[in-house]
Amino acid sequence: MKLRSIVLGSLLYLAWPAGVGAHDILLEVAPVDSAWLEGYLRYSDDAPAAGNYVRITDVSDDRFSEIATTTDAGGGFRVAGVAGHRYAVTAEGDEGHSVTVEVTLAPARGGDGTSESGVPVYVVLAAVLLLSLIPARLLRRDRGGNAEPSGP
Repeated sequence: MKLRSIVLGSLLYLAWPAGVGAHDILLEVAPVDSAWLEGYLRYSDDAPAAGNYVRITDVSDDRFSEIATTTDAGGGFRVAGVAGHRYAVTAEGDEGHSVTVEVTLAPARGGDGTSESGVPVYVVLAAVLLLSLIPARLLRRDRGGNAEPSGP
């Protein structure tokens, strides 16, 4: 019976959603695409923490200032970020409790002069142009071989 309780307790612990909590608040943050951070702040009883202060700091580049926002009625927030940058998201709950989560936005795909496969765009274009010469050469050869010689 004791073993069954330990196994059941372990399974419940592993099934609990990921996030970081401090005292009575739980902060979950996830990148959306490569341009947005989206998060939810909840109390330990799973009620949304509406109207709480959230501070987002760009850890990758100190030239950017902090972004401050508050959670909506559902305890959520959404802010724009820079692709490839790492952010520290700090939420403050009642009684001065705070919690911080770090998250990295994915690098932009194709916006840096590369195709989605990572090959530079100019290499792809050069290959297409070179391959287009093959049909042109074949057409010229066919026309040249079938042309009637003109005499004097």
